[in-house]
Amino acid sequence: MLESRRLNFTVEMTSTGEVACLGDDLNEAFLKSLIAAGMKVPKSSVLLSIGGDENKFKLLESIKIIKKMGFKIFATEHTSEFLKDNKIENTVVEKIHVSSKNNVLNLLEERGVDLVINIPNDFTQEEIDDEYIIRRKVVDSAIPMITNLQLAKLFIESISKKIDLKAKSWNEYF
Repeated sequence: MLESRRLNFTVEMTSTGEVACLGDDLNEAFLKSLIAAGMKVPKSSVLLSIGGDENKFKLLESIKIIKKMGFKIFATEHTSEFLKDNKIENTVVEKIHVSSKNNVLNLLEERGVDLVINIPNDFTQEEIDDEYIIRRKVVDSAIPMITNLQLAKLFIESISKKIDLKAKSWNEYF
């Protein structure tokens, strides 16, 4: 004997920030989801702090794209050296633990950038402390931050396409 039960289905998203968006392609859907989650698309400047040579090489073509788009690039010491070796103009900024007016913390406090791409590699106590301070400061300053290499590449690809983000009805996507 089958028993009939009334089932209540709900979506439960407890402070996790999930967003689902549709687009004509991956780039459009991706940008819509970031904007829907409250991220502002950067317009003029980016701070790059990329740990490890392998990560730097993997992100090189994407960095060339944002440079061609006219972004001013700020970079921490080793990232800056790598970029200069690859003929990408940038402004070097000292790491947070370096007492200097020209360090990452001051740049973030002055809101001198509108995007931070911070791909960590080393996990010394000094790096862990710096990473925490950077994350705290970008949250306090409402500056978007990307900490994943694949996400950074997709983000740069998406903003470089200058997609006309349009609202469409559900049926127009299928």
